[in-house]
Amino acid sequence: WNGEDNRRYDALSKLVVDGLKQLQDRRLFYFAEPAPALISAGKLESDFDAYEGAPTELIAEELSVNNQNGMYSLVNKRYRDFRAGDPMFKFTYAEQCFIIAEAIEEGWVTGNAKDYYENGVRAMLDFYRTLPSAPAAYTHGMAIDQAYIDNYFTGAAAYATAGTKEDRLHQIWYQRWLIDFFQGNGLNYPQFLRTGYPEFPLDPNTSMNPDDKNVYPKRWKYPTDEQVTNPVNYKKAVDEQFGGYDGINQVPWWLKP
Repeated sequence: WNGEDNRRYDALSKLVVDGLKQLQDRRLFYFAEPAPALISAGKLESDFDAYEGAPTELIAEELSVNNQNGMYSLVNKRYRDFRAGDPMFKFTYAEQCFIIAEAIEEGWVTGNAKDYYENGVRAMLDFYRTLPSAPAAYTHGMAIDQAYIDNYFTGAAAYATAGTKEDRLHQIWYQRWLIDFFQGNGLNYPQFLRTGYPEFPLDPNTSMNPDDKNVYPKRWKYPTDEQVTNPVNYKKAVDEQFGGYDGINQVPWWLKP
């Protein structure tokens, strides 16, 4: 991360902002700055409604104009000012909880999915509560404290015990997806490919997928130097997995039934 010149072009997506607003989740105030246009219109930085995400399916030119007009929430200034940044996650206790909660809902193991869901959320909220790179001056008057954590599970954040299994899985998957916000480890996109949730918006008119603008890419192609330095095994791998075509829309083994 490298200062204000980069930060002023990095808006949060509508997918993140709208989900956090629906949950009344204060991580929004740790992730983002309020949209300048909404502050000018009279919103307070502590209002959830002062935050607006960018629709990622728009064309780049429209996103740029809207951003220049202050319509979107940029990433929180703490990411600029604390150069060391947040710790990078590899595999967290929270993620383990969400994996187990999903497994219980699917009937793969026994246990109480609600408890694991709530324990996972609490762990992530507590992470931000104690985060050195998120002092109160950067949380817009909406710091996460223990009282907030204790009362988090109301409204949309309450586990949907009386809802459908799909409702509950969506809750689990969204919370697991949030773990990787601004992490740079690339793990939240594979989770979307695996579960289909949260549903990434897709507009064929703005899609940059070279092979099929109506689908999301499913894999990285093998590096070009692999074709040069290891051509025999490269060809074997592509032939056996993808019928000879090393394309980004080919389904990798971990997405196959």
